[in-house]
Amino acid sequence: MKYINNVLQKDTTQRILYGIALLFITYMFWDRLLYRPYGNSMYGLSFIMLYSILFVLLFVQIIRNNKIFWLLNLGLFVAHILYSVGWVFWDTIKKGGISVSKSNGSILEIVFFSLLLIAISIVIYVLYKMKPKRLL
Repeated sequence: MKYINNVLQKDTTQRILYGIALLFITYMFWDRLLYRPYGNSMYGLSFIMLYSILFVLLFVQIIRNNKIFWLLNLGLFVAHILYSVGWVFWDTIKKGGISVSKSNGSILEIVFFSLLLIAISIVIYVLYKMKPKRLL
């Protein structure tokens, strides 16, 4: 664990991971940017506007790598996760909850959602540990 913390504290590692995140977000938005750039996302913003905000924040973090943009990226990511998980819970409540029957579909939903929450928790932990040393 100490080794992982030391690796995540390195400036070069942080910049590479932010670059990977930028490529991943570009890949996720690619279809929407090509065919529906002005369609609304779940936040009410157009996809081009949402992508622009994410692109600028991550690109500036790659260039500058300071605590201010790190805090903006962390806050945006955590807010998005809370909003998304809230919508999932709300949708589940509207549908009457998850029935824990012996069917494969309901068990797979529970397992998938649990694994997704674990993966998101790991990403938030890694992002938190990537706190840069420079304020500006």
